[in-house]
Amino acid sequence: MLFRSELERVIRNPAESYVDKRRNAVWTVTRIENAESLRLVRLALDDPDATVRHAALNSVSLRRDAQATAQLVKLLSNGTAVQQRVAAEALGRIGDRSVVPALLKRAEDPQFMGDRVREHALIYALIELGDATSVRKAVASTVPGVRRAAMMALDQMPLRVAVEGAGLDPYEVGPLLHSTEATLREAASWLVGRHPEWGDALADGMAARLESLPDDANARLALASQLSRFAGQPGIQSLLAKTASGGSSPAAVVAMTAMRDSGLRELPPDWVKALL
Repeated sequence: MLFRSELERVIRNPAESYVDKRRNAVWTVTRIENAESLRLVRLALDDPDATVRHAALNSVSLRRDAQATAQLVKLLSNGTAVQQRVAAEALGRIGDRSVVPALLKRAEDPQFMGDRVREHALIYALIELGDATSVRKAVASTVPGVRRAAMMALDQMPLRVAVEGAGLDPYEVGPLLHSTEATLREAASWLVGRHPEWGDALADGMAARLESLPDDANARLALASQLSRFAGQPGIQSLLAKTASGGSSPAAVVAMTAMRDSGLRELPPDWVKALL
């Protein structure tokens, strides 16, 4: 008891104890398996020194202290970049679905979502929490970061947790392949690349993109790459054959590039006919 009292005195009085002493006190109480030690770690979450708070955050995450949830949500918004990442990780590990709105709210910040490490922590927390109903609503958000996080979490959720209603519909993703928002285009391209079985569902959208090709050479190559991933699907095969028959038009060049890069062992008969 005297030992724990001394640890509490160190943690409670930052003005009277060195930073390394407080940090070591946090790691010491982390190794004590009882409710009192959890309480002492929660005190350190408000320490004026960032390294002590970071140690407390890792302790809370390790021990999944649900009573620290409110403090974690606060640090998710007001902490340093590193603290925000660890706070997101801890919230996912604790498993309280009530924090999903706070995580999605954080995704509204372009600076937060522009940091791939923090973005990954936030998305993985959403996956671990498994609240498919709330996350699916966010797919319709007008905020690019929120929509991106929601789509990527929904797509990955079935791989991590068994959740009814998880997973994405290709019709939710397809239109974003030509979004004016670069973050959404990138997310959509990554998602469709993971789902070659979506090819037929996306054929109409791909046809529209071929009809209104951008002038940018890189954008055309990106489209050819997307088409090549779906080359095993009948709908895309038919679209490529029809487009390639246009000879040397820019769209035909894109179509033939997709054929070349498709990796199919045998050319579909309608491709051969179109090329000849």
